Amino acid sequence: IGHDPNADIYIIDYKDYIQATGDNWIVQRFSPEEPTEFTGQDLFLFLDTKCLMPSPYPWAMICRRSFLLANHLRFVPKLVFEDVPFFYRAIYKAKRIVPLHIVFYFYRHREGSIMTQTFNGLYYLTNRALVYQALLAFYVEVSREPDYNRKLDACWAKSWCAGIFIYWFSEAFVKKVPRAQRLETLRLLFSDGFDNFNALLKSSGFRRRLAAWWIRLFVKHPSLARASELFFLRVYFPLANRQNKLKS
Repeated sequence: IGHDPNADIYIIDYKDYIQATGDNWIVQRFSPEEPTEFTGQDLFLFLDTKCLMPSPYPWAMICRRSFLLANHLRFVPKLVFEDVPFFYRAIYKAKRIVPLHIVFYFYRHREGSIMTQTFNGLYYLTNRALVYQALLAFYVEVSREPDYNRKLDACWAKSWCAGIFIYWFSEAFVKKVPRAQRLETLRLLFSDGFDNFNALLKSSGFRRRLAAWWIRLFVKHPSLARASELFFLRVYFPLANRQNKLKS
């Protein structure tokens, strides 16, 4: 590559291209003024301080083959969004991550791709459930390691719990996906119980922990499912939106 040859992962820039319009632009993952290298844990925390969500794009990473083999890093076969659990594991395990300010990838958005096909609620949420189940199991696994940084608890809870709340209880998904399908896929997500979810939430604030209580109610007491939905639609999301506006 012509840069530091000892990194586990290089984060690259890429060009976005919209085939239908010809519009294109370069996406710069890090500015030259930002740190020149990170450990995996430091990268998560750095992104959190900038209020950025980690972008789980494997095509925006160049990984050392020996690093992948040594850490048994693989994609899960037949899983949609398989890049998410791979990304978190790979970044966390990396001892040295180096941003490269070079465009290595050309990302073409085209009509008819998997990402633009007709939305299927059950199929979509089933795969989302498997992804979040894997992430929660990953958290419990690494949080027991002696060098684990406890600050990651809040960082990951913010990202993952927000995803669960949005995909199962935001207005768009409540309207698009029948309640029975959302219940079925949430039960899949928590088929091993709520222990991993509860462990991650210990470091969260009251609002997020209260929202988690309503999710458990939704799963365990379907007759009260409408009450859970109303909590998110009329209380949780309006408060979150108001807080985001105040921050901006």
